[in-house]
Amino acid sequence: MIHWLLESAQNMTEPPEAFLSAAELEIYRAFRFEKRRSDWLLGRWTAKRLLQAVLLQETNELLARDALEIFNDADGVPFAMIRSQRAAWNLSISHSNQHALCAVHQNLEGLRDLRGLGADLEYIEPREDYLARDYFTAREQARVDASTPAQRDLVVTAIWSAKEAALKAIHKGLSLDTRAVEISLALFEQAPAQWTRFEIEFAFEQAETFSGWWRAQAGFVLTIVGASDDAPDEFPTAPEVLLLELGVKNDQEHGIVHRRIAETTRHHARHSKRD
Repeated sequence: MIHWLLESAQNMTEPPEAFLSAAELEIYRAFRFEKRRSDWLLGRWTAKRLLQAVLLQETNELLARDALEIFNDADGVPFAMIRSQRAAWNLSISHSNQHALCAVHQNLEGLRDLRGLGADLEYIEPREDYLARDYFTAREQARVDASTPAQRDLVVTAIWSAKEAALKAIHKGLSLDTRAVEISLALFEQAPAQWTRFEIEFAFEQAETFSGWWRAQAGFVLTIVGASDDAPDEFPTAPEVLLLELGVKNDQEHGIVHRRIAETTRHHARHSKRD
């Protein structure tokens, strides 16, 4: 199962010191440009909330977010550290228009160089004609031409996003010609509100077989590509949702959830310092 979470900067009310480790704070403070700094911060917050929820669901332990660290390998691919140990999860983060998407999938083989997960988030908006002309294959351009005028922006955004997710999954990103991967997007009448499959074909041989999914949500296109047939879960869960299931039953008690998370975070932080 691929787990995912979409978050908005408006929901990130905590200061960086509340959820970043000392090493992460150094990285955060070193960014020169505010947009890069804020995107990076929102991506880390989203990734930690997602991992916190997944681990809570699997182990019934609410791990403090400052005990979770997110770093990048030399090729830019993010990875997670849990209590200073590299976690066996594939991880992908994307940003767009003050939102962040994170996807995680358990890496059962535990191999650092295992390819297999890419997520991309794109805001749906008009795009210049040169994007499809210069960066899409002939079949992708034909798919754009087959769309209705009302669908064109969505189709172009979805194909571009799917390409980015696929190139992330093989740890190449935009270092490759985007026409080296071809996306087959089925015709549709309404933008899919649930995860919907699309086909991926690479111009070169791959050891893994990749599957792709996309959906439209809140004015964005979300795409996820995985090196397995595992589909994204349909209803992502944040830690607060799981804690509500564990005993906080109504919305008026929602503040109790946040206090419980904060208390757990402080508890783990104290123990980490003693360790």
